[in-house]
Amino acid sequence: MMKTTALSTFCAAMMTSAAFAADIQTRKVSFENEGATLAGTLYLPADNRFNLASWEPWLTYDSVSLGAKLDKPALMVHSEAAAVPQGAHAFYALLPGEKSELWLDGVSQFDFYDRPEPVKIAAEAVAAHFSRTGAPQPVSLEDRAAIIGAITDIAAGADRHQWDRVRRAFADQVKLDYTSLWGGEAAIQPADDVIGQWSGFLPGFDETLHLVTNHSVTAMRGTTATVEADFQATHRIEGDLWVLMGHYRYELVKTNGAWKVSVLTMTHTHEAGDRGLVARAAERARQTR
Repeated sequence: MMKTTALSTFCAAMMTSAAFAADIQTRKVSFENEGATLAGTLYLPADNRFNLASWEPWLTYDSVSLGAKLDKPALMVHSEAAAVPQGAHAFYALLPGEKSELWLDGVSQFDFYDRPEPVKIAAEAVAAHFSRTGAPQPVSLEDRAAIIGAITDIAAGADRHQWDRVRRAFADQVKLDYTSLWGGEAAIQPADDVIGQWSGFLPGFDETLHLVTNHSVTAMRGTTATVEADFQATHRIEGDLWVLMGHYRYELVKTNGAWKVSVLTMTHTHEAGDRGLVARAAERARQTR
């Protein structure tokens, strides 16, 4: 592998100015990192000045927190001797889905490029990971019917105020994500709390109707499944309506032979009517308790 590289972002920033362009020369530099020397090509102005502000987006970028949003099976290959192991541990801890890790002894970040042995170990681990997780698992008619049944129990049960039915369709802990509509942050909470919230305002409507259709099981791995569907939800108080349309994404787990929804993400695409009906329904429900 060629050990020369160019800091292209710095070079591009400098080359945008005609005043600097004539004053740029290519210099060979080296720098030390954990005992390893990497020769590189760095484009510098003749007086060797460097604007440290150009590092700010890189130094302040928070990649660790993004681990919580990675919902695909993940494999981490790293080493305590490589760069920022504490960040790798923190990122791995936030991964919410299927995950595995492989930590090698005494391997620097450069060894993962340059030393045949750690490269071979990492490549074989990655190949095994994709072989195990990448192949689609066929969905039986029985599983498909049970999955759609659980999704239907949530929608139809909520419309009919059959809260035991809704609760049975949820896992004990459930993540609800309505941020596309209301903003804020998605939260993981006990399913019993979700039932308490829904039963605290939905009965305040004169009628609700959640129609969920076009179910597609997009992934199934062992006892987990991902489903996408479209929805239209109508809410009525007297002559006033609020109609919401969009897509649902469900993640389910199979527990004791039954499929349960553990994640429900709603993405709204259209709405009509008065969103303020939600607050009116909550007040009406409080008055009738």
